[in-house]
Amino acid sequence: MIIISNNDFLKELNDLGYVISESVTNSVAFLNSLNLPDADKLFLYQEFRSEIEVFKGILQEKLKARDFAFLEDKAHELKGVSKNLKFDDLSDVLYKMQLSSEEKDSEAFKLSASEFEGSIDKLFL
Repeated sequence: MIIISNNDFLKELNDLGYVISESVTNSVAFLNSLNLPDADKLFLYQEFRSEIEVFKGILQEKLKARDFAFLEDKAHELKGVSKNLKFDDLSDVLYKMQLSSEEKDSEAFKLSASEFEGSIDKLFL
């Protein structure tokens, strides 16, 4: 059930720090098609942003420690959530991070991490 208008919901997302882009608009349209209540949608977006920020904050520390198991698991988890939210570009980057972690390839991971930063800069203010 949609409680507020699409424009009002997008404003709520903008207040949460999302850049209102085609990607975000498409994501909201997809969740609307599932008839999720606004409170549930907002919760999903809040949690997603929080998890992305935590991951971003510990990337370098985990890479330096060569904790590839953690990096692979977290990239895999966030890839799935990104895909479910229809953030396909971010999902593709997280897939690269997952693969480079699985292969324990620090250089490939660093390149993917740079792409990750660019992808999230397009989503979040």
